Amino acid sequence: MQSETKQTLPSSRLMLGALFGIVAIDFMHRQLMALLMQPMGEELRLSDTQLGSIITIYALCYGVGSPLIAYFADRSHRVNLLTVSLLVWSAVSALSGFAVGFWSLLLSRLGVGVLSSGAMPIGNSLLADYIPANKRAAANRSLTLEVSELLRRKSQFRRAQPCAYG
Repeated sequence: MQSETKQTLPSSRLMLGALFGIVAIDFMHRQLMALLMQPMGEELRLSDTQLGSIITIYALCYGVGSPLIAYFADRSHRVNLLTVSLLVWSAVSALSGFAVGFWSLLLSRLGVGVLSSGAMPIGNSLLADYIPANKRAAANRSLTLEVSELLRRKSQFRRAQPCAYG
């Protein structure tokens, strides 16, 4: 357990803002990849089975990685773990753009699945470190419901706008 519990209000707000941004990026990344899988599959000439395998590997790695990273978050410096995870996750995610076939895309999505799965467990641990117990439920709501609601509204607004690009 860490000794950095219940930080000052400015650092609490800063941490919540940073976590909100990280969780929003994680959420947008998952949605964006779901939208881009078909065009990527067409460009890389992947079969539906291969595309399904990539999606499945990502989901399994995300699901298995989350409790593993939570385990390490309880036993290490959470901010450092989140920083390293975010940096490597970003690098591996960028490598997805250089995929030349099934195996390179599969391996990059495997890495992204494991590394991005740490955002919520580490975030929840940091909430316990930085946010007083009486405000933690509202802070947690900000990380989950408000991120998804904000992005949902943004996508509805964009769908309602006329398409200028034909």
